[in-house]
Amino acid sequence: MADVKNLDQFILCDVFDAYFYDSDDNLVFYSENLTNSDVKGSAESKEVRNGRGNGLWCTLMYNKKVEVSLKTNLFNMATLALLCGTEVGTGNGTAYSPVQELTVATKQVTLEQEPKNGKIKVYDKTDNTLVDSSKYTVTAKAVEFTDESFDGKTIKVMPYEFDVKGDTVVSEVVISSDKFPSAGKLVLKGVEKNDKTKEMAEITIICENAQPSTDFSLSTSSEVAPAETEIKLTVQTQTGNKKLMTVQEKML
Repeated sequence: MADVKNLDQFILCDVFDAYFYDSDDNLVFYSENLTNSDVKGSAESKEVRNGRGNGLWCTLMYNKKVEVSLKTNLFNMATLALLCGTEVGTGNGTAYSPVQELTVATKQVTLEQEPKNGKIKVYDKTDNTLVDSSKYTVTAKAVEFTDESFDGKTIKVMPYEFDVKGDTVVSEVVISSDKFPSAGKLVLKGVEKNDKTKEMAEITIICENAQPSTDFSLSTSSEVAPAETEIKLTVQTQTGNKKLMTVQEKML
């Protein structure tokens, strides 16, 4: 019989920290602010019955699998890129401005960014109508109205496209219909505590070949509350190896 060195029992009470590495061992995603983390193992079974009374002769077990669920209430572009099978791109390009509420003075307002091709949409908050483009001209960031009656009015400039220039960098994730996430190594780190809530051991779960799901959602609510995102992964075996995952315990 194998020598059992440690029969102490502790509680695994804190959420895991998660680290995901690609096939080149580059860290492409990590979270140390998860709200929930689950590692679930399961298998299918088939009963074999025979003889008089059709008694249970044995149970055949097969199709063992491990699934991981990570939940977070923080948003991260790297997480979205991981689930979409792509990378976070940066550099110059085009983007959309925020909504700008401006007060007209001497028939003019100044925009935050220069509109691409000088095209904007202006909303008059006084009478709740869109202003006809013939009533103003756009030169670089300056908008000049043709009529002094706009002086003192508050207008709303709707989001418009602008060229990203200079030191301004916009990060972007391009989601394509033919790109999917690749499997990688998932490492989960946690701690075990005793009945005095003292940390007694460090636990590490290593999944060498974890396949992220392509499912994602970007949910928001009018109620001021963080939205939760779930990252699902299915653990796969490696070529020539039946191992799904390794659980390690290191006493502190």
